Amino acid sequence: MNLIRIRLLLACAITSLVLPVQTDAAADELQLNLDGGSVITVEVASLTINWTDVMENGDMTTKEIPFADVKQLLLCKAPASKQVAQIRRYLSQLESDSYLEREEAEKQLSDPKVGGRFRSLIKIRSEQGPFEVRYRVNRILERLNNEDELPNNEFDQLTLKDGSVFEGDAGELIIQCDFRGNESTFKRDDLRLISTPVKLPKLLAEDQEIEVRMFHKHEGTAESGDRVPFFYRDDQVMVDFDNAPNGAELKRQVAVNDTFIPFGVRFDTAQVGYIGISGYPFKFPDVPVAGNSICVFETVGTYAKRFKGITEVQFCLPNQPAVPAGVFEIGMFIARVNHSRDFILEAYNADGELLAAVESTDKPCAFAGVKSNEPITKVRILSNPYLFRIDRAIDEDYGLDSICFSPPVPVANTIDSQSGVVRLKNGDLLKGFLGLSEEEIETQEASSAVNAKMFDAIKIVDENTLSIQVSPADRMTLPLDELQTIRFANQLDGTLGKGKKLKPGAAPQRPNTWMAILKDRSTVFVEPGANTMTSTEFNLSLTPEDVAGIKVSRNPTRYPEAEDFKKGKHVLVFPTCRIASDKLKFSDEGFEWDENDKKLQQPVHTGEDEDDEEDPTPQFTSVQYAKGSPESTPTLWLSPPRSQMPGTGRLRLTDGQQLTLSENGFKLARFDKGVVVVSVADQEIRIPIKKVLSIDFPR
Repeated sequence: MNLIRIRLLLACAITSLVLPVQTDAAADELQLNLDGGSVITVEVASLTINWTDVMENGDMTTKEIPFADVKQLLLCKAPASKQVAQIRRYLSQLESDSYLEREEAEKQLSDPKVGGRFRSLIKIRSEQGPFEVRYRVNRILERLNNEDELPNNEFDQLTLKDGSVFEGDAGELIIQCDFRGNESTFKRDDLRLISTPVKLPKLLAEDQEIEVRMFHKHEGTAESGDRVPFFYRDDQVMVDFDNAPNGAELKRQVAVNDTFIPFGVRFDTAQVGYIGISGYPFKFPDVPVAGNSICVFETVGTYAKRFKGITEVQFCLPNQPAVPAGVFEIGMFIARVNHSRDFILEAYNADGELLAAVESTDKPCAFAGVKSNEPITKVRILSNPYLFRIDRAIDEDYGLDSICFSPPVPVANTIDSQSGVVRLKNGDLLKGFLGLSEEEIETQEASSAVNAKMFDAIKIVDENTLSIQVSPADRMTLPLDELQTIRFANQLDGTLGKGKKLKPGAAPQRPNTWMAILKDRSTVFVEPGANTMTSTEFNLSLTPEDVAGIKVSRNPTRYPEAEDFKKGKHVLVFPTCRIASDKLKFSDEGFEWDENDKKLQQPVHTGEDEDDEEDPTPQFTSVQYAKGSPESTPTLWLSPPRSQMPGTGRLRLTDGQQLTLSENGFKLARFDKGVVVVSVADQEIRIPIKKVLSIDFPR
């Protein structure tokens, strides 16, 4: 692979060299987040940054900082020093003897492209100097503050390994380095973040029971009578939506989908639209919540309706949106609640399994939280879709505020991570060249030519080599033993490219059959029976000892709460409750439990609003396989769900099945042209690549 290919792969304008390539064993490793979305690890010589501190009054001092002391350098879109000097000239020009010069200075500073990044620097002059200067500055700030778009970071942000944080200017930074044995040079415009490489932590030991707990209060009471904070602790991240991470004030209708990436969180909606500042301020006593809230802005025709729909929360590493992450705790307040159970918070793991579904209480401002020892990678908040039996109107309007979560940790891969990417074992992430922008992928008709181009972006050449399209004319080859994950351009519904958002009233269509959850966390389609379950795809006969649980495929896998198995040998997880059973019976037609088995409900009634008199728990004691429905069929756990060994491989298919790759189960046998060959129980299964969502290779 030559240097020109590296240039094309990373979509960078690579020019002059200013730092010598380090070729000896003392080379330092850096991780570069590139403008195009790739994340790469490079080796560099010892170097220093010519760092400029920018004071609040605009004064600047320059110093050299060894890169060995740097933990992270977040770069704004342009060096601040030149812009600061220009802003200071315009501010001085506001005191010019020439009226035309004063007018021109005000005009320039009022332009968001000029003054938008430097509100804080301009604001200093609102209380200094002659009256006319202060008057003009306040007018400038008013115009800038009326802009709908949030200002970009004014300065570069430098974090040292000793924890010190500085704002300033890294200048016209150019890095010459060694990338995979090739000399490469990156200019400042190519870079968004420079950091020390992040290694995946060991999350759960093998075969550890997964423990999930749901919370309806943000704090509790200890035996001593002291208040114990479950959430909103100093060691958690807090997002209150009053200000952006750069300090900019957030106003009504401003989109915040990507505003809080510096904190490691992103927002989106399943509908056509965005998540924005709602304009509904939270004002509730005795709770740590006030000020702005967020809601769904759904685009319907020519207008955007608010407060209805699905809010999605996903995690990444702070300032690294391309690196998927998870949290162990998340909580938030939901307002505009008229009844108990009006809203539900769903917490998912990296496999798209539903760790918890927390119902809202009947408080006017209800808290919902989840803690899990398996990382939570995605959260959805929506009007409770499971109250299909209760005959009453459900308030579908809601707002969210004061979202707090534990610091995000990296996860190997998520089921809905971006498509068309390859992740290496060293943490690098390479984006395939699809030949289309994200907007074109979303809007263009799925023609065969478009599908072929996207499908060809990533190809498995042979048993040892992968090929990734890096530009319109060039490909890069990688040995398979360096790969951690291949995420093809396929989607869970079988389509190619980025999945489209739902239109109003639409719902994703998936097959509705039964799935077995194996002890190793594989999920396969089965024909269930009294004593055995037969895999419909892999010619396997499964006994109860092989199976941890069963579910209807259209439902996400729903998890029990911690301690549920201490109340019964088996646990049935329904949308609105759980049942701990000691008397579960199987037949060829279905399964049944005793009407006296323990029903485990969430404490949603607080006495502050009207109660729901009708019992939302199942009024039946059996499920027939042939009539299982997504709304009323539980995930049935025969034993507690348990963690996989860290670094376990898996093969995810576009129909929702997932195969855990291990020595004692499914094995990745080999690759043929356009086909993955998997072996299990002395048989080989050939799976077309077009039916593969992703491959995580065993470590």
